[in-house]
Amino acid sequence: MAASGGPNSAQAFAPSRLRVYVAPLGTTMPIDSAVAMATTFYDLGFLEESGVTFNEDKTTNQVFDYEGNLVREVVSRRVYTIAGTLLQMNSQLEALNYGGGVTTVAGAVSTFTPPAGRTNTPYAVVLEWVDGAVSTRYLIPKATSSTGAQRPFQQGVVQSPISLLVTATNGVAPWTKVTSDVTSFPALP
Repeated sequence: MAASGGPNSAQAFAPSRLRVYVAPLGTTMPIDSAVAMATTFYDLGFLEESGVTFNEDKTTNQVFDYEGNLVREVVSRRVYTIAGTLLQMNSQLEALNYGGGVTTVAGAVSTFTPPAGRTNTPYAVVLEWVDGAVSTRYLIPKATSSTGAQRPFQQGVVQSPISLLVTATNGVAPWTKVTSDVTSFPALP
């Protein structure tokens, strides 16, 4: 019997659309990758061409027997982060980057006030990419700003970096992935 897998150009993804959506904590996540995003989700806008990265940092403890042979490796910690750079500025992005805050409008003036003290408001986040007929979403029920805001003052297009820490909620997976590509991602035995 031949091995499965191997080179497959259908599995070489080249997304034509990337999106980062945010919503208030507790917002119901989409049930699949094709349903329209609920109006409670806000599309943060244009991303820099390098896109967004979703990272896992895993810490393990190694267990050795009396002869010094590695017999087991135990995962003691997993930390998931999201990082990228947006090419837009808006109220939602300000609040996300600063861990909360309030934007008010009086006449022709918009005013953003960052949160006080140790406030770091969590948000629901969805990362989405579309490649032709294939759509994929990473559903993150809870994420917070992880490094604080960076607001460069420069000529040209203003870049707005984001850095988010995925945080666990009791009884809920820290993230899930849904995709319409059941050929490349079939159920595993």
